[in-house]
Amino acid sequence: MNDFLFSAKGFLFSKKGFLFTISIIMFASTLVFFAQSYSKYNSLNETSIVSSAKAENISLLNEDISFGLRRLFGVSLDANKSSTAIIFASGRLSSSPVLSSALSSYESHITNKLFPLVSGVKALDFSSISDGKAEVYFGDSIEFDFAYSSNEVSIYPVLDKSLLQIDVNLKSYNDINRIGWVVGPVLGSTVFNFNFVNDSNSFNFSQLIDPNSLSTLVLYYPDSNIVISFGNISGVVNSGVKISDINGQMIDYALGAHYSDANVFPIVWNAKLRYSSTGVDSNSMLVIRK
Repeated sequence: MNDFLFSAKGFLFSKKGFLFTISIIMFASTLVFFAQSYSKYNSLNETSIVSSAKAENISLLNEDISFGLRRLFGVSLDANKSSTAIIFASGRLSSSPVLSSALSSYESHITNKLFPLVSGVKALDFSSISDGKAEVYFGDSIEFDFAYSSNEVSIYPVLDKSLLQIDVNLKSYNDINRIGWVVGPVLGSTVFNFNFVNDSNSFNFSQLIDPNSLSTLVLYYPDSNIVISFGNISGVVNSGVKISDINGQMIDYALGAHYSDANVFPIVWNAKLRYSSTGVDSNSMLVIRK
């Protein structure tokens, strides 16, 4: 009987020991599981943070290069979107044969001096703005062109958008001899506001024009002309405005083009920054405004 009780007690103690051992193993397994899960989560989180930091760095690099282009070309560009879309562009036109070489030098500076400061594989594509004309896209609706090889700037819609109003402000550094004004064959409803100033005089006027026919305003200088075209500026493009500086007369311009409802953001150069690194792979246009 005592032997039976002893055996029973031994069995109970043995069973308790077995259960205790199982509990320890399960607890230890749980700790290992949570440790592995935390390590995996922490690793993923660190990867996410690093990728986010790299994405932020490449975004800043994109904006820095874009800002440098604006300074190099001497242009200021912006837009306002409400019930209508307004494109703003200002800068200077003059005889500038050095812009092509300056752009090449800027690209070389970025590649050799700036890129080594940022990790990852990087490449610039300036091919579309190094051909004598730099294009800027306002969303999918409007385009601004600076044809620096021929000394012209223009704003025009790439989609069918009506030109409601155009404001042209010019500052000249020389006296003009006379003005020539030719209005298109059809009297339209687009408002044209013009303001001119130089050291000796200033004048302004307003006129209704047809955005689908060509109207021109010519400022005649002793050795050059400034030609401002409105409406059908190329035989194909309607609702545009173009300033052509013949023979390199230096002028400052400020344009405001008002269009019917249009998507004008983001504002980007027709140039790309390619970037590749762990967790980040992008091929983006150079951004002026998001």
